[in-house]
Amino acid sequence: MVNAILNGFFNLVIGLVSTILAPIDSLINSAIPQFGNVLTNFANFLTYILGFIPWGLSWFHIPATTLTFVIYYLIAKITTSATIHIIKLALAWWRTLKP
Repeated sequence: MVNAILNGFFNLVIGLVSTILAPIDSLINSAIPQFGNVLTNFANFLTYILGFIPWGLSWFHIPATTLTFVIYYLIAKITTSATIHIIKLALAWWRTLKP
């Protein structure tokens, strides 16, 4: 009996909140673009920006091998530090579990 009353009360509150917030929801849906459009625009922006990188490299006479070495160095540095941090975290967790 109490369960039915509580369910009815909750359904009433949910219905009232839905009715009150329906205009705000429709306003948000009409004002904000679809997420697919946002992703498409972001991809177009990246394509536009990345089109300038080869021009900048040729302008400053930076060889591709140097750029490749720098990128590989940064990837190795970040990966190594993240791996060491995760190993330290796992060891600390293991030490707390040991009796």
